[in-house]
Amino acid sequence: MGGSETAFDNYALSYDADFTRSSVGTLQRRRVWNYLKKKISNQTHPEVLELNCGTGEDALWFSKNEFTVTATDISEEMVGVASEKLTGTKTTVFQSEIQTVYGKLKNKKFDLIFSDFGGLNCLSPQELKTASLEFHELLNKGGRMVLVVMGRNCKWEQFYFKRKKDLGSAFRRKSKEGIEAIIFDQKFSTWYYSPDELVHYFSENFSVNAIKPIGIALPPSYLNNYFRKHPLQLQVLDFAEKILGNISSLSDRADHYIIDFTKK
Repeated sequence: MGGSETAFDNYALSYDADFTRSSVGTLQRRRVWNYLKKKISNQTHPEVLELNCGTGEDALWFSKNEFTVTATDISEEMVGVASEKLTGTKTTVFQSEIQTVYGKLKNKKFDLIFSDFGGLNCLSPQELKTASLEFHELLNKGGRMVLVVMGRNCKWEQFYFKRKKDLGSAFRRKSKEGIEAIIFDQKFSTWYYSPDELVHYFSENFSVNAIKPIGIALPPSYLNNYFRKHPLQLQVLDFAEKILGNISSLSDRADHYIIDFTKK
């Protein structure tokens, strides 16, 4: 676990203020929830396993919509915040990194595996191959897997860092190697994957239902301070997102993309 666990432990108490309840974070998450409302039913997929649940905002949404949720996160502090937020719901929350979830839950089956906002980007290519096998085993027949992943070609990020004359950061997602990320002075590795790459790693065990951009018009969360002062601009971008967010070919150009699989 190491650096990533400590980094997210340190981030736990400020995460909701910095992202979950921020203007940009709220709009991006709403796009994910809108997809889930349209495509995932609590009648056909009632048992949810959420990976990298963070402070439990998505688990709370699932619970309010009558799903039964098992939520995990690498950070003990994140799990603590989530557990408090989810008090009184049909949700089980426990600490686990994605790589060890299967060993802890291999005797249980789920109808949906869900991971929001880049949790799978903490896995190396070899770990993704292993995850494909393990997630397949954890799902019931006809089970779904909905992942929100950071792609390689985010146009917002390239524009922002080019303006700052930081070309290394502008094109950091292009690297095939793990990129060093830093949160509260803690370093850990992040890998970026195009939709085609993710399909490749999961294709033996899963078929693809849909791929959609999340944050193609809406900006990345690190631009929230600017757009908090310019709410009308953000409203225009949110309107554009509702149109452009339906164009699958734009997925890798967005801040994130949502990819929806079914177990073979």
